[in-house]
Amino acid sequence: MRSRFYQDLDKFVENADFKVIATAIIKDDLIKAYGPKADNPYDLSLTFLLERSVFLAENNDAFIQVIAEARGKKEDASLQSQHQLILSNGTGFVSSEKFKKRISDITFSKKRENNLGIQLSDLVAYPLATKILYPERENLAFRVIESKMYRQFPKGDYLGYGLKIFP
Repeated sequence: MRSRFYQDLDKFVENADFKVIATAIIKDDLIKAYGPKADNPYDLSLTFLLERSVFLAENNDAFIQVIAEARGKKEDASLQSQHQLILSNGTGFVSSEKFKKRISDITFSKKRENNLGIQLSDLVAYPLATKILYPERENLAFRVIESKMYRQFPKGDYLGYGLKIFP
């Protein structure tokens, strides 16, 4: 029964029309490289995700709805503040005008709300994390997800585009 479930899940992911844009912040390396001046990993992740999402949206003339999994009032407020900073000031790679043209306000969804996008993100996150932390391990789930990774060019690499690893 379990095997059949995973086969059906793999088929669903393969047939679904979506692209994966993900970030991985290696916290130990971040602290080693930047010490106490290291940015909040969630803020960094949001910045990297929004930068890459804007490029994808521009190529497809799309608009991005940002939904984050709720983590708590303080944490959500911090991420919302970072979101507003990005939209207001832009980054070194994307202007505030481009962000404002393509990205909505951020909303938060609690786990119990069963948001399909959040659930799909959770399904993608574990195989991605396993691939990054243990690249030598066999990772059947990543094989399915790998085809969904955003690439700037169809036959190009997803690293740096669909997957940003920092530092």
